[in-house]
Amino acid sequence: MEKYEYVDLGLPSGTLWATMNVGAEGIADYGDCFTHEEALNFGVTLPTKEQFRELVENTTYKWVENYNNCGVNGGLLIGKNGNELFFPTRGSFGFYWSSSFLEHNDNYAHFLSCSTEHIPCIYVNSCSYRFAVRGVAG
Repeated sequence: MEKYEYVDLGLPSGTLWATMNVGAEGIADYGDCFTHEEALNFGVTLPTKEQFRELVENTTYKWVENYNNCGVNGGLLIGKNGNELFFPTRGSFGFYWSSSFLEHNDNYAHFLSCSTEHIPCIYVNSCSYRFAVRGVAG
């Protein structure tokens, strides 16, 4: 199991967020993409849809182009305590699995979408799609 650093965004639940994606070589790297089943079996705690919701509702979102001059775009979430969390995207969108299945249908799961077009939103999609994974602790 890989070790990750975590950031405290001052969220009410105390959830800590990994500073980078599974398989990433750095904060601005999108990392590897996984089906939902692969993501659940990878050994990282995936956020629930409620943790994604808490993240979106308790941070300020800002779309960033060329994050830290590395050529990568993405969503920057800033906690009320001033700490930041960057979600890199591929092009203008980035998709991140949650651990939460659609109620009464475990072929679909919730995911977070970051984009240039809107604040991060939680959607549902087929578990066969390959999305990025960001771990949580606490």
